[in-house]
Amino acid sequence: MPAGRRYVVDTNLYIDALRTERDRLALGAFLTAYAPFVHLSAVVVQELRAGVRGRAAARLEAAIVAPFERRDRLVTPSYATWKETGRVLSELVAPAMWAAVTRSFVNDVLLAMSCREAGVVLVTRNVVDCARGNAVVGCDCTPVLDCTIPTACVAAVPAIADAAVARRNECMPSR
Repeated sequence: MPAGRRYVVDTNLYIDALRTERDRLALGAFLTAYAPFVHLSAVVVQELRAGVRGRAAARLEAAIVAPFERRDRLVTPSYATWKETGRVLSELVAPAMWAAVTRSFVNDVLLAMSCREAGVVLVTRNVVDCARGNAVVGCDCTPVLDCTIPTACVAAVPAIADAAVARRNECMPSR
């Protein structure tokens, strides 16, 4: 694996892993294979944390959030990313359609933009919102990984990530 490549797992994959054994195994395989390169997004934490209370919140904190915090492997949107997210949303959503826009969609755009800013690969199943966002941003900087089959998860990532990094490097200015 090339040095410097990092990943953020989207909220939908964590939630799916809590719902089915197959998805739990798939996410576990990915996290095991790429552990040193996986980061946690503040957007994902907010979405996960909003859905739990009591013991479930404590388990979430201990199992998912705290390990990333201890290692300082966090991706947090900057002011510039929030601002750019607003611009992207203004292009994606017609003014008359704002009443139908979900918080989830706004978070998805913010997550994708913050991953783009940080130069990390967003691992997600959310093909529709990724495609919509990429149409405005102008390039595919958030590759999609379908972990429905556990063995496909680890096998698919390198090829997807290689293509995504090449596209991201074409789209983003050098730092």
